[in-house]
Amino acid sequence: MSIPVRFDNVSKSFKTGESATALRDLIPSLVRRLRGADPDARKLFWALRDVSFEVAEGEVLGFVGRNGAGKSTTLKLVAGILRQNKGTVEVNGSLSALIEVGAGFHPDLTGRENIFMNGAVLGLSRRDIRARFDDIVAFAELEEFIDTPVKRYSSGMYMRLGFAVAVHVDPAILLIDEVLAVGDLAFRRKCLERVKLLRAAGKTILFVSHKMNDVRAICDRVMYVKDGLIHREGTALDVTREFEADMKRRSALEITGAPLSQRTDNAAVRVMHVEARDSSGAPVTELHSGQSLIIHAAIESDIELLDPILSVALLRSDNLRACCATTRVLGPRIPRVRGACTFEVEFDDLDLMDDFYAIETIVWNAEMNVPLAQHLNPTIRFIDERPPVNRPGVFHPAARFGAIEHGPDLES
Repeated sequence: MSIPVRFDNVSKSFKTGESATALRDLIPSLVRRLRGADPDARKLFWALRDVSFEVAEGEVLGFVGRNGAGKSTTLKLVAGILRQNKGTVEVNGSLSALIEVGAGFHPDLTGRENIFMNGAVLGLSRRDIRARFDDIVAFAELEEFIDTPVKRYSSGMYMRLGFAVAVHVDPAILLIDEVLAVGDLAFRRKCLERVKLLRAAGKTILFVSHKMNDVRAICDRVMYVKDGLIHREGTALDVTREFEADMKRRSALEITGAPLSQRTDNAAVRVMHVEARDSSGAPVTELHSGQSLIIHAAIESDIELLDPILSVALLRSDNLRACCATTRVLGPRIPRVRGACTFEVEFDDLDLMDDFYAIETIVWNAEMNVPLAQHLNPTIRFIDERPPVNRPGVFHPAARFGAIEHGPDLES
């Protein structure tokens, strides 16, 4: 049995400031040359470096990674849009690619004309295209606009038509690269259901997406692409979790900024130190969801503060404030502060989602409308081993369903 897709030590590079390939690039390119810029001095960017993998027949292989990691380059090499610098790319079977919105469409042709043109490019006879035409238009939900030039289509309409053509030509190999992100929610769901049907029919699918739930829903295996290399390969759940953890860690670092990030309206008041501790008082950088967290903080004031209020909050990696505790609500009242002062606040049984949380500590005035000192750090990770698809939300409070009473017509 032949392997549908095989990469053997494949590398692909681009030169930064590549020579002009479009009119809009021509003038800047000529200006650089007139200034004496050496065209051979452009730096090489390696989108892929010695990448090897195989895709089994009927397998759905997902690719995740940051923008620029090499995911789209991989699919474009499979599609033949790009050629590798070295290594071997082997593709066995008819292929349909949905890589860029509007790719393969002629803007001056109507939707109807583009369907026939795309079908012919993908190897279908005119009779085959006619047999599929009504299904394609109905799936795309473009009956009203099928005889309109596609240059008047929105990006969502482009995607609908492109996806409908791609999945109705009955390819052995289907490439999908993030284009579903431009569709509305209902159509995205319909597309994912069609992809699941193609998977059940034994089609080989290469799938790139930034939506981890979609990746987990349809992929058998996932590759985490990082800096042009396969950083990790494994099950959809394991790899997407690692990728999400990396992205959340990066986002949390962007929120907190420097190791000691202070924002203050009054230099006379300072948050000097904040530390995360577990229930035994030991410093921690990670906790499991459901464990208790103690925040120990030290502040310093060169002036006398009357009735100050302290607050401590946990900010998720997307800057959402997951929870907050203040002395204004919880007590105790602090009549005055001058000089050094330490305090602790304990969050019991924090059943938070798997994510990174920055600790925000603020010293407020008595009315709690002016922050006198604000500190954002350190970052702590809460680890939740339970499947994310079954645990939506920000946190998971203890809850239970009571007895469910049936009406007379539902009793067994």
